[in-house]
Amino acid sequence: MHSHFSNAVWWVSGVTCARGRARLLTFLAVARLAEARYSHLVSKKPQTEPRKRPTQSRSRETVKAMLEATARLLADSGVEALTTNHVAELAGVSIGSLYQYFPTKEALIAGVIEHRLEHDLIEGRAILQAAEPLPRRLEKFVRWAVARQATDAPLMAQLLPLLHHFEREAIARRMVDSLTSELRDSIALDSESVRADLSSPERLEVALFVVGRSLRWVINAAVLERPELLEDPQLSDELVRVFGILFDPE
Repeated sequence: MHSHFSNAVWWVSGVTCARGRARLLTFLAVARLAEARYSHLVSKKPQTEPRKRPTQSRSRETVKAMLEATARLLADSGVEALTTNHVAELAGVSIGSLYQYFPTKEALIAGVIEHRLEHDLIEGRAILQAAEPLPRRLEKFVRWAVARQATDAPLMAQLLPLLHHFEREAIARRMVDSLTSELRDSIALDSESVRADLSSPERLEVALFVVGRSLRWVINAAVLERPELLEDPQLSDELVRVFGILFDPE
């Protein structure tokens, strides 16, 4: 805005009429004052926290219906078209009931993000804790992660760009860190199945960082850039190969 203001002042300097120049400068000064006074409204962070959390079974089901409706509308129509009225109608609740829990549509979207991350953490842990050989668990985990994103690719294409803006990126990182910790524990219990050089804690941490972040960012990039790859078995095959190179014995 500052550059626009400077350009406007330069343009005013070309106005030869003194009265016209004075009026234009006054208008620009008022505009600049308004910008300084109300700019915080433009940059204000969205209200993404719920008003309250459900504590009873019935209220949890109501909130679940709201979040499922939000997810469906996001996948079908995108963020811009989403309204709290549409969510309430699809969820079969009154708008008053919705506002008891979610003050804004941004809070609903944030709720969808958190709900999905919690669900993914539970499913991912179950796969990594299964009573199977470690290489088999890792392959199942990779293929589950790809299939999970493929199932909800239109929804994830809407949610991924909002993680940082809605201050939910830290929650996503904690989920990745938790699953990485689960994998670390699995390796400790089955150390004979991994490469010998990964017996070094420092080397193992680097390996875990590489495979964990590679899986997350490749899948996310596919959602945003090449969603058709999520349905291509070759993507899962290549990601399984990444894990295999790092963890299979030489």
